[in-house]
Amino acid sequence: MHLRDACYNVKVGAWILSRCVQRYGYTVSFQLIKTHPVVLPGKRSTDFNDYPKKKTVYAMRSCSYHIEKAEEIGSSCKAFMDLLLEGDFPWARLRQAQKLLKLPEKYGKDRVEKACARACSFDLIDVRRVEAMITRGFEGTEGMSCGKVIAPARFARPASYFAKKEEEE
Repeated sequence: MHLRDACYNVKVGAWILSRCVQRYGYTVSFQLIKTHPVVLPGKRSTDFNDYPKKKTVYAMRSCSYHIEKAEEIGSSCKAFMDLLLEGDFPWARLRQAQKLLKLPEKYGKDRVEKACARACSFDLIDVRRVEAMITRGFEGTEGMSCGKVIAPARFARPASYFAKKEEEE
């Protein structure tokens, strides 16, 4: 039985002892539900077995789970997810990772895969932009450049103009 099932429609209280924290539920009498060890201030003591199976992955902040799910969509989506979740604090972008995994339900795997490939080619690591590419129909144009044209330098001066001239004496 999960902790949430034990605490449904029950008043819950906690007693903090010297070495543990005890959770009690009260319906007719007090009943011990869960015991946690005391941890330092600012730290957490979480038992992931108390979460339902589907929610455990989100509570554990598992990046590897999201990368595996992205690989089921396609190789470009996996590459995009690898880039999204790299760095020192990957869990800061887990919401974007979850959104990316939901996009195939709405738009289809093929369109999401193409949009991820295009985003990776431009080093654009933003799930909102990937979704915008899909909705605007830009996901299929992989070979296009960014469209930025540099105008010729009509008024450019030659390099000799900037050379330091020695004074003639």
